[in-house]
Amino acid sequence: MIKNRFYIVFFLFCVVSIPKLSAQNEDENADVTTEQVEDAFQENFFEAMRERAIENYDKAIDYLKKCKELDPENATVDFQLGRNYYSLKSYEQAENYFLAAIEKDPDNRWFSEALLDAYQAENKTDEAIEVAENLAQRNDAFKKTLVLLYARSMDYDKALKLLDELDNLYGTSSAREKQRMRYKAFQKHQAKMENEIKVIEAEADETTSEEENPVEQLQQEMSSLLKNKDYKKLLETSDSALESYPSQSIFYFMNGVAHENLGAYNKAISSLENALSFLIDDIVLEKQIYAELAACHKKLGNLQKEQEYLQKAKNI
Repeated sequence: MIKNRFYIVFFLFCVVSIPKLSAQNEDENADVTTEQVEDAFQENFFEAMRERAIENYDKAIDYLKKCKELDPENATVDFQLGRNYYSLKSYEQAENYFLAAIEKDPDNRWFSEALLDAYQAENKTDEAIEVAENLAQRNDAFKKTLVLLYARSMDYDKALKLLDELDNLYGTSSAREKQRMRYKAFQKHQAKMENEIKVIEAEADETTSEEENPVEQLQQEMSSLLKNKDYKKLLETSDSALESYPSQSIFYFMNGVAHENLGAYNKAISSLENALSFLIDDIVLEKQIYAELAACHKKLGNLQKEQEYLQKAKNI
């Protein structure tokens, strides 16, 4: 009887104990698995940093992608992937990873700075301005970058206003005074150009037949895009127009203006020189082409060429 009681007690003890032992083993296994994942992550991350240090960016990316598989929500991994793609000049992929990092950690200044660099490398001026404005609210140093971005977008009013603000913060400087004078000159040139565009628009309203001329329709469309400062669309439209009408001087001119305002000054010069080659008896457009060529060469630092074209414009 006593022996039977012993077996009953022993059986009940085993029934109670087995789940506890099983749960304990599961916890231990989970700890081991977590530790293994952490070790693998750290090993791959370290290798990525080592490869980046010796400029093996492709290998660094491979290691970082392994890290991302182990920890998909790690913002630092996205940031480091973006940095390596940026170093490879794969700016669009860099941008995507920087955006992913910011989505996970919106307040991280370094992530936003990296995104700003990517936007500038891609000539995405509007997007760069948005990021720079946000950074400038947290750090006055970014206002200097913002001035340049405003100028690149031809928003000289904002650029000049911000230069005044920087003078109030840091005191006047000869460098900022030179910037101020340059932007005021560009502002004056911009106003003059807009007036001349009105002349072109007025001429475009005249039709040679009852049916609208497709060349004039394209010219009106491009004039409207230029007036609205939609330079990306202007570049696309002028490129397309030149495929159909490769001898139209005005289309080369519009193409050159689009390239200039997107920062591609050498391409702008090439298009403007083509505009001169196909120009026929249009004094207003000829003068405008010379003025644009002068502006492009000035931005490239070719001051002798700038003066040469300004003189040609003056002599017309």
